[in-house]
Amino acid sequence: MFLAFATSILLFYHTLDHVGVLVLASLLLLMVGFYDDRRGLSAKLRLLLQLACAALIVIEGDIVLTTLGPVFSPLSVGLGSLSVVFTIFCIVGVINAMNMSDGLDGLAGGYALNTFLLLSIAAVQAGRIADAEVLFAMIAIVAAFLLFNYRFPGRRHALLFMGDAGSMFLGLILAWFLIDLTQGKDAAMSPVVALWFFALPLYDTVSVMAKRMTKGDSPFQADRNHLHHVLLAHGFTTLQTTAILHTASLLLGSIGLALDFAAVPNYIMFWLLAGIFAGYCLVMNRAWRMIETRRVPTHSERA
Repeated sequence: MFLAFATSILLFYHTLDHVGVLVLASLLLLMVGFYDDRRGLSAKLRLLLQLACAALIVIEGDIVLTTLGPVFSPLSVGLGSLSVVFTIFCIVGVINAMNMSDGLDGLAGGYALNTFLLLSIAAVQAGRIADAEVLFAMIAIVAAFLLFNYRFPGRRHALLFMGDAGSMFLGLILAWFLIDLTQGKDAAMSPVVALWFFALPLYDTVSVMAKRMTKGDSPFQADRNHLHHVLLAHGFTTLQTTAILHTASLLLGSIGLALDFAAVPNYIMFWLLAGIFAGYCLVMNRAWRMIETRRVPTHSERA
């Protein structure tokens, strides 16, 4: 996937001054993920290296969230001196959301495919042709990977896995375009629309990390509280679970795109998305309780 992406950059961008940093940061993060897959990294060291790669594309690539637009009210929200720190935080958030969603065959790849598709539509509408061409290439790259990673009917196991290397690489590319297409005079969309495009992975990551912290655990500690785990625990198969979640993520992103085309104010779009998230959290809390109450206790718990 990385080699195909780097080739597409060479083909569709006339200068590498801007996106060359993205290729370099992607390569570095790919190496981090590869080492993590082979040897294992502590959560703290992995986070530190993610922050370094994010800082590289913010500082050297000039990918910075300077404004959130009229996100909370009709008044536009500028980030000022917080822009660099906030952008790095957002990039690392998207990287980890993709990484945490890679819990079922085809799931993370499907999320990435949906988001790249929606981003490409926004880029074409705004006349950002070079960006759209790279996004089209990413759609083809991820779709080709999914041919080997997705559990199609009759296939019991995936033939290829992306690992941490692949999921973090895709997360970095997504973060770049989610930010780059929302800033500047030729912005293809607002930051609120970008949230709609990536809503479901963000919902899942934020809710699970919040649950871990309320229990006193590390937010990066692995568990089985993700949305796909909940669906599996309630009897859905792997194929059914991925199909449900891919459909839901594409639906949310399409609603955001339609609202943007209809010129719905950004702050209305944001509060609608926040309301959906509140409903999501209520449903997930109920689902978690149902699973915990019917869980078979371990031997030590019975003792």
